[in-house]
Amino acid sequence: MPFLQEISANSWAFDDDYPEGAEAQFEEALACWDAGNEDKAEELLRSLLLVVPNHIDALHHLAMIFASQGLELEAYLSWREAVRVGMEGIPAEFSWHAGRMLWGYLSNRPFLRAYHALGLHLQAHQGAAKAIEVFARLVSVNPNDNLGARYVLMQALLDTGDWTKAATLFRSYPDDVGPDIAYSGPVALLHLGEMENAKIGLERAV
Repeated sequence: MPFLQEISANSWAFDDDYPEGAEAQFEEALACWDAGNEDKAEELLRSLLLVVPNHIDALHHLAMIFASQGLELEAYLSWREAVRVGMEGIPAEFSWHAGRMLWGYLSNRPFLRAYHALGLHLQAHQGAAKAIEVFARLVSVNPNDNLGARYVLMQALLDTGDWTKAATLFRSYPDDVGPDIAYSGPVALLHLGEMENAKIGLERAV
C-alpha cells in the first residue's frame, strides 16, 4: 500500500515500494499504449492489478483507457479507486492546508494525476461545486501547480459565484499570464466592488 511520509518539514512523499516486476509490467503496458495497441495495454494493466490492486498509476491509466473507449462509469470507478488507495495512505497528521505534496517527487505524481483526473470527471458530470475541494487541495499542496489545477479551480469558483476565493486565487498567482487567471481575476474583483484593482488587472491582462 502506498504510504505518504514526511521527508522534511511539511514536505511529504509517497513510498510506493511495489513488488518486483510490477514496474516493468506497468512500463510495458505504457509502451503498448504509446504504440497504439490499446487492447494489449489494457490486458497488461488488468493483470497487474490482479497482483498489485493498489497500484495507483495502473488504475489511473486504466481509467484513461476506459475514458478513451467512452466507458465513463468504468473510468470514474477506476479513478475513484486510485484516489481511495492514495487517501488511505495519507496519515492523519498530514494537513491539506500546510502540508506539501510536491510534483518534484516522482512518487507523488501518480496520486496527483489520478486526483486531478477525478476532479475533472466530477466537474464534467456532477458540476463545479463537486470539484472545488479536489482542485483547491491540489493547488494548496503543490503551489507550483504542474497540472494546471488552478485554472480549473478558477472556473469552478466563478461558476459557483465564490468571488472572494476567486480573487484570493488570482492574487496567489500575480505573475500568471494564462487567460484563465489573468482575465478571471478582474471579474471576481468587479463582483467584490474593487473597481480600481479590477481595472488594473484587466489592463494588465489585455
